[in-house]
Amino acid sequence: GAHGWYGTTGSASSTGPAHRGKVTLPNEVRGKASPRPPAKVTWKNDDRTRPDPKQDDLKPEMQDAVERIKEEVPKLDTVNVNSGRRPFDPANPNDPHADGRAVDINNINGVRVVNLETATGPEAERAQEAAANLEKWAKNEPKIKQLIGPTGWLERGSDGVMRPKQLTKPKDFKTLDEHKNHYHIGM
Repeated sequence: GAHGWYGTTGSASSTGPAHRGKVTLPNEVRGKASPRPPAKVTWKNDDRTRPDPKQDDLKPEMQDAVERIKEEVPKLDTVNVNSGRRPFDPANPNDPHADGRAVDINNINGVRVVNLETATGPEAERAQEAAANLEKWAKNEPKIKQLIGPTGWLERGSDGVMRPKQLTKPKDFKTLDEHKNHYHIGM
């Protein structure tokens, strides 16, 4: 056979040397042929004294982040946004919720975040994987500045790297403790 760019090829014919084109890998075919449906998002505050969050109240880039979470986080089937934009709180002047740059997620694939660690069974395992994938997504998403949840508190430094926040003030420890039951994702 002819020897060309792709290495040794089949016999030459009237159409020129036979050769392989770009090889499409099976996962690329799957990705195009049947992408998984995006995760379903509910917007429900489980505290009945507080209003349900609304996607439209978020800044456009935070709305976009929620859409990307739905589409890009592997094994995520359902997610509940417990809180979005909230009124400005003078006790917490830098809260990204006050201007629509944060969401709180309290339920992943039907499992409450507070129960992720102790839940068992196939559904729980899928929810645990989805939660780990959500964390990984947030760490790799340059616009996400904060990820606070049951596994800790990460902040993106000026160098663009997400790393554990140095907790020094009692208020920081209180904030971390308040996030055992949900993920806070902030821009």
